[in-house]
Amino acid sequence: MVLLLSGGASSLLALPVHGLSLPDLQTTVGRLLRAGAPIHDLNTVRREIQSAAGGGLAASKNQDFLEHLRSIATRSLAAPRGSA
Repeated sequence: MVLLLSGGASSLLALPVHGLSLPDLQTTVGRLLRAGAPIHDLNTVRREIQSAAGGGLAASKNQDFLEHLRSIATRSLAAPRGSA
């Protein structure tokens, strides 16, 4: 399977690092955005607090998460209901 997340799409994939809750991650990123942090600074922080950022997705050993992505990819390749 090949999965390409580009053009900011990876920023929508919120997978907090171990020990950080999703609400904490959302609060941190939200505060940076509201403060007008430059994208470079935002990405620097995201690499530290999101498992999937900065190449973390490619190195992930979280099998449940990877299986979820495979499931999504498989469904997106399936023919729509009612199509021949």
